[in-house]
Amino acid sequence: MNQLNWTYLADNGKKHVVGIYHGAQSGHLLVYCNSKIMMIDFEVLESKSYSFFIEDQLCELDIELRDKKFYYGFNLNKTADTPLNRIRKKVEKKHLLQSLAFVGGLIFLVLGLLWGVQKLQSGPGEDMVNVERLLNEFGQETDAKVLLTSEKGHLVSYYFMVDGETYTVRTKNTVGEDFAPENGGMPIQKGDEFTVRYLPENPGLCEFDYSKPTPSQIRTYQERALKKHQLLNNSLTKGQSACMVEVAFELKGLKGLADFYYQDSSPDENELHNRNSYLKLVRDVPFQQEKKKRCGISG
Repeated sequence: MNQLNWTYLADNGKKHVVGIYHGAQSGHLLVYCNSKIMMIDFEVLESKSYSFFIEDQLCELDIELRDKKFYYGFNLNKTADTPLNRIRKKVEKKHLLQSLAFVGGLIFLVLGLLWGVQKLQSGPGEDMVNVERLLNEFGQETDAKVLLTSEKGHLVSYYFMVDGETYTVRTKNTVGEDFAPENGGMPIQKGDEFTVRYLPENPGLCEFDYSKPTPSQIRTYQERALKKHQLLNNSLTKGQSACMVEVAFELKGLKGLADFYYQDSSPDENELHNRNSYLKLVRDVPFQQEKKKRCGISG
C-alpha cells in the first residue's frame, strides 16, 4: 500500500494536509484533506489525474505508472479559469473590473458547493460501503471503550487511543433498544470494550465493531448474566449458577449469556432473548447433560 501526504498553505494562512492511500495491487484509492474524504476511486491501475478544490484553490493530483511503479504529484493549478485565479489576474493587472470578477467567482463557488452537497445526498449509502471497503483493506484494530450511551442505547459514544492520542467518536447507526444484536444481544453500557478498526493516517475514519468484544468484556458479560441468574434463582448456590452460565456460554456463546440475562423478559420486551429462549436453552438435552455432569444439578 502506497501512502503519501503533502502540506498546502492557503493564502489565508491556513494549513491543509492532503494525503492518499493507494493499494498497489488492488488499485483502490482514497484522497483526504485533513479529516475529510475528498474522493474515493477503485481499481486505479494506470496513469490518471484528479482535480478538486481546497477552499477556493483548484488542486490536481497526478498518478503516473512508469516501469510498473507508481509516482505521485500534487500541484496547485494557477492557470485554469477558476474564481481564485481570475481574482489573482485582476489583482496583478489592477483591472477596474476586479469586483465583478470576484462576484462571478463567488457565484461559481456557491454553485460548486451546491453541486457537491447534492452529490453527497444522492448516495450516502454507497459512500459508507466504500469507506467500509477501505477500512477492510487498509485499517488497523485496537480496543475502544464506550464513553456513554443515549437513552435506550440508540447512539453510542466511544473513545480509543492511537500513538498516545485519544479519539472520541459517536456512532451514526442505532444499536437496538438497549442492546446490540451484533454482540450476541447483551446490553451496551458505559465502560464496555469492543474492537475499533481505523485508518492509521486518519484514525477519525473508523468503525466500531460490536461483534468483537474484548476478552475482559466477555468476562464482564459473564458476570452480568451470573448476577441476573442468581437474583432470579436464589435456591441455587453461587457455584451452581456460575456453572450454568459457563455451560450456556460454551454452548451458545454470547447469545447464551443474553438468554440468561434476559430470562425475565417477555418476547414483546425483547424479541431475540427472553424467557422463552432461556427455557429452550436450559431444557435442551446438551445443556441438561452438562448441567447434571458438571454442576451437580438434575431436573
